[in-house]
Amino acid sequence: MAKSKIETAEMDETAARVRDARVELMRLRAELVRCTSAVGVGAEHADALEQLREQRRELLAAAYADDVNPDTSEVDTAIAEHERKHAAAIEAAAVARDAAVVIEARIEAQQDLMEPLVAEWREHAQQAILRGLDATEEKFARALDALAGPVAEFTAYAKVWRELTGKPIPADGREELCEAMRGVPALRVRWDFSPLKHPELSARFASESYQGAARFVPDWLAPDSTDFAARETAALRALLHIDDVGGTR
Repeated sequence: MAKSKIETAEMDETAARVRDARVELMRLRAELVRCTSAVGVGAEHADALEQLREQRRELLAAAYADDVNPDTSEVDTAIAEHERKHAAAIEAAAVARDAAVVIEARIEAQQDLMEPLVAEWREHAQQAILRGLDATEEKFARALDALAGPVAEFTAYAKVWRELTGKPIPADGREELCEAMRGVPALRVRWDFSPLKHPELSARFASESYQGAARFVPDWLAPDSTDFAARETAALRALLHIDDVGGTR
């Protein structure tokens, strides 16, 4: 598919802005994950430290209840060691927790920024598709027009075969090919490739009634085209000398 049919300069520019905004959004989300991870690690160390402190409080309470001097040397050492090793992580977790709030706000703002950009890009993309569709509609209609000759030949063969034998031609579906094609909505074309391209017909209708999304049977397939395949049928009859031998009956 040709690039020119699916892209425009405006769409390229908008798409680049969307990509940049998405990259920034992904970066912010990665930073949020980093902060969340730091908060989790700090929380684990803080919980472990709190458990040691709880043990110390329990020792103090038990000694007070027994009216003895408490021995907290072991737990004090454990608390001091834990603080020495993990104080930085616990402090970083507090900072990361605050940073996460800031980053979440930035993510929300970035999403708000992206929403109109994506809407603008989508509009450009839809317009580009419609332009490409219009160009392809014309190619499709011309391709259908190219079938007129072969379909007329099939029709001529079917007519003359039935004239000779009184039976359908031994080519499945070909005898009714023309009528079958008329009944396929997917084979409809734009008005300017239909019978409406003839001024004497289009003059009977308001232009807005057909110059839009409506699609019609190709001009050569028009149901009222009584002379369709007449030339091909005459040529085949002449080739077979049907009239020379006095007809088919």
